Amino acid sequence: MSLKKSVTAVILQNAFTFLAGFVNSVLSTRILGPEGKGVFAIYSSSAEFFALFLGIGVPQALLFFSARDTFNRSQVFYTALLFLVANTAIFWLILMLSFEAGLGGFFLPHPFDGDIYQFTLIAYFSCLLGWYLFGSLLNGHKLFVETNLISVVNIGFTLLLYGAAFYLYTVNRAVVDASAFYWIQLISAILVLCLSIWVYWRKVLKSGAVGALFLSLSHTSSVLSYGLLYFVSNLMIFFSTKIDYWFVNYLVGPQDLGIFVLASNFGLLIILLPNAIGLVLSAYRASTDTVLVNHQTAMICRLSFSGSLLLSIVLWFFGDNLIHYLYGAYFDRAAPVLRVLLIGIVPYCVFTVLRGYFAGAGKLNYLIKSSAIGLFLMLLLDLLLIAPFGIMGAAIASIVAYVCSAAMLIHTFCSQNNYAGNQLLFITRRDMNEIWNSVRLLSK
Repeated sequence: MSLKKSVTAVILQNAFTFLAGFVNSVLSTRILGPEGKGVFAIYSSSAEFFALFLGIGVPQALLFFSARDTFNRSQVFYTALLFLVANTAIFWLILMLSFEAGLGGFFLPHPFDGDIYQFTLIAYFSCLLGWYLFGSLLNGHKLFVETNLISVVNIGFTLLLYGAAFYLYTVNRAVVDASAFYWIQLISAILVLCLSIWVYWRKVLKSGAVGALFLSLSHTSSVLSYGLLYFVSNLMIFFSTKIDYWFVNYLVGPQDLGIFVLASNFGLLIILLPNAIGLVLSAYRASTDTVLVNHQTAMICRLSFSGSLLLSIVLWFFGDNLIHYLYGAYFDRAAPVLRVLLIGIVPYCVFTVLRGYFAGAGKLNYLIKSSAIGLFLMLLLDLLLIAPFGIMGAAIASIVAYVCSAAMLIHTFCSQNNYAGNQLLFITRRDMNEIWNSVRLLSK
């Protein structure tokens, strides 16, 4: 499948993911309220952080080498399974030691910190890291339709469970707290992991593969060498988008954190599609080095920036009414925070696309530099602004980090490929003609 067709498929499939994810956000927020929203955000972010941290960039390395079909596919599969089991054991040990040291609140805020909740967190971590690994393998083999269908099934299944929880909460007046969402998230993650392994087994593995069960030490070293560089960048990006959660929780409390998380998640929905397209670019850029990929990358950047700008304008003027109507009066304070965040989220959409491009090109040093600038500014401004200005200070820190990271990556791409900055930002008449021609071909 060509790059253009792959991107088109991703766009169509992500439309449902976007809408269902938005509805899920509304339902969960209505049930949990500001404080419950904050508690659930800490739980989810803890699992995401350690899946990223202990993953040490291996998922992205697997995408890169799978796109080039460098290693025996069966050996890659079993090595990924071994890596998953080993990291689950390490995470279990970290969690146990943290609770022994009285630091369990980093993972599971009280009162949802008992043994059963620790089990759900460990299991969710394992499924999440497994999806990162096997989803990357599928994307590396350009099975974007399959990975996005898995996401569609996951988000649709989650929507059904959230709908059931909302019905019980509103009609039956049942008590539905953050712990219920722990289980919903875990069940959905198990489904995703099982589907991704099944698809890889059916679509990628070659029957009758012979040789060693796992990758050799030299091949493993190649994966880790690439992965560690991407890991550094990924860790910085994660902190740039999530570290303020812990600062807000510590400095102003979980209720304000719930308000901030809503505003952040509401705005970051805009990035879902550019992020998915970035994964497509990463695979294609890893397997080819043509001028066409550069041209199409620039076009995707323009569409991402112009589309997100248009959507952000709508949210700027009508976001307060949407938040009040969808989430209730408790979350009215999220509207001004959202307006501030949108200033940084729009250019960050371009950063997300270019991140996939440079990862596929193996030019991870540019990602590290741009991510480091964003993280440094985020940490500095969080320390300076959150205590006196609360969640609005956190929003200002975020937009400065987003804009600076995006500006550096845009400048790098333009200087290397002889583009002007505006050629990555604003849609052209030629772009519109290409889109129209693509729509006509799809309709035939």
